[in-house]
Amino acid sequence: MEQPLISFIIPVYNGERCIEKAAHSVLEMQSIPFELLLIDDGSTDQTPAICDRLAMKDRRVHVFHTENQGQGKARNLGIHSSTGNYLMFVDADDTVVWPGVLSLLQRAEQGRYDVVSGLYYRKNGEQEELINSRATSGAISRDGEPDAVKRYHQIKTASLFGYLWNKLYRKSFLEKHELLLDDIKTVYMEDTLFNLKVWSKQPSYYFLAVPVYRYDVTNESTTRKAEPDIAQKNACMISNYVEFLDSQNLFFENLDLLVPLAMRVFCWSLVKNIPFEGFSRQKILEKEAVFLEADSFHRILYTRGSRRLLRFLPSFPERLFYRFCFFLLKHRLKKFLSLVFSLLYPGMRFYIRQTVK
Repeated sequence: MEQPLISFIIPVYNGERCIEKAAHSVLEMQSIPFELLLIDDGSTDQTPAICDRLAMKDRRVHVFHTENQGQGKARNLGIHSSTGNYLMFVDADDTVVWPGVLSLLQRAEQGRYDVVSGLYYRKNGEQEELINSRATSGAISRDGEPDAVKRYHQIKTASLFGYLWNKLYRKSFLEKHELLLDDIKTVYMEDTLFNLKVWSKQPSYYFLAVPVYRYDVTNESTTRKAEPDIAQKNACMISNYVEFLDSQNLFFENLDLLVPLAMRVFCWSLVKNIPFEGFSRQKILEKEAVFLEADSFHRILYTRGSRRLLRFLPSFPERLFYRFCFFLLKHRLKKFLSLVFSLLYPGMRFYIRQTVK
């Protein structure tokens, strides 16, 4: 078998209804060498048998059966076991879009990029929407060429930056910097956290405005059900990222990413469960307290110049709202902030539906 150009990594837990479709969307390609790693994360349904059957039919498929440990650790097993030049992560209920993936691969090979990112479709039942960005194709950089810097600020807080599955990662880059996923059982948005850690290592990065993935939200997922510990997990995620940056002496260099992230996950933690639990100012206050008691969040609030970094957000409503929330948090006006959320929540709910894709 030829050296794989891409290692596709699919963690799956009790995915008997969808894993074959996801796998077949990868295996339909015949013109380039690749491998498909199926990580059965302790499934208790027919998933193990389905994965083994796929491997028997196609030698490009490799199956790993583990005890249940969460998709972060399952993906890490895939990283360690992969042999491809590039890695692409796929969720078990989604599918890849091969023309776009081939475009990513071509761009990565031509430009020797460490990360190449694309667009994606969001599928809900029979409806499908291309989630676009204001950014056009081109290199992404924190400084340097004006177009690359502009593209960086347009993308850095967008969903397409945080997701794993719309990207090709050069494996040698991840290995060089010992970059792995965190445990989803202790942190929320572990995919965003991984991408932030990748970015802190200054990869050569290219954005390609073509669809490469089909994200299926038809069935219930973690974004569509209550998360009782969301504030604790998001505060833990922020702390994890700060500790990582400190360990690498990269805190101040990455403050322009850290501050918008902190405000985004703070606000998301306050409103995420409202559709399921109803609005309660007491619960809002409790979640605020979780963040305000976290040393890492406190440090972000009181680092000189932090609030000014929110001016680079591409969305005016977010710039205005996050800076206002930042001010109230810094001055410990918790009750007033909970009142603001109670008054603005109907409008926030509409905005979230339009922007969180």
